[in-house]
Amino acid sequence: NNNNNNSNSSLINNILSNMNRRASRDAETDWTLLDYATSDNVDHDEIPQQVNLSHTQPYTHQSHLIGLEGVVAIAQTDMYQHVFVAVEERDPHDLDIKYIISVITEYIRSLNFHHINVKHFLYETLIDFLVRNNRWYQLHQFLQYHVVSDSTHVACRLLSLEGTYPPAYQLALDMMKRLSTHDQIVEVLLSKKLILSALRFIKSHKVKFSPKRVLEAALQTGDSTIFFHVYHYYEVRKELTEDCEQCCRAGKDMFAMHSQVKKRSATGTNL
Repeated sequence: NNNNNNSNSSLINNILSNMNRRASRDAETDWTLLDYATSDNVDHDEIPQQVNLSHTQPYTHQSHLIGLEGVVAIAQTDMYQHVFVAVEERDPHDLDIKYIISVITEYIRSLNFHHINVKHFLYETLIDFLVRNNRWYQLHQFLQYHVVSDSTHVACRLLSLEGTYPPAYQLALDMMKRLSTHDQIVEVLLSKKLILSALRFIKSHKVKFSPKRVLEAALQTGDSTIFFHVYHYYEVRKELTEDCEQCCRAGKDMFAMHSQVKKRSATGTNL
């Protein structure tokens, strides 16, 4: 393990030392500071004029950064593109996954400590490493203790894991509830053909959601009883709009057809 740790540490240090030192000034992210081996390789003119380390006091290039030897500003996008993605593309057999996860976790912790908003792609990278190595319990812990912060991006990533790890579906729904993204929860339930669950959620949380969208989802199930429940819900509340007319006609036709089938079945049984 010590050899693997040393190897991985050397790998990351090599990638960092070979990174392009020009920090992208148009990147929509805050800056962090990393130490380099020697100050001779640092071009201070490439450091942005203002770097905010703690979101409390602005640091000016002339008064603060010139005096910091061996320091260069690196954006979260740089860390992601040139370090974490580069590591992720290597042969898994050459990596100590536990060590890599610890590195990403510590970087996220450092950003939070300095009150810098963590970009969603860092959380997704951490989740990807956990998933690729079946560390489901650790994923649960990271979500429970908010090592991975709630966000729509993370919730969608969890939804995409359902085929591999079914509990991820509920984890995603719980996160969306905490984010109060009620319309997205309804969409998820409709996509799973859980029409009545979606309808109950709309009712209990007073979600403003398109009746037409719910009626269309009910039609797609081919279940006339489900459609009737949805239709009745909106009809009683007088929320059926003009754009629902086509769905309502199709639903009534489906209900009539199913009624005829039931009558024929009953007649055949009596015979």
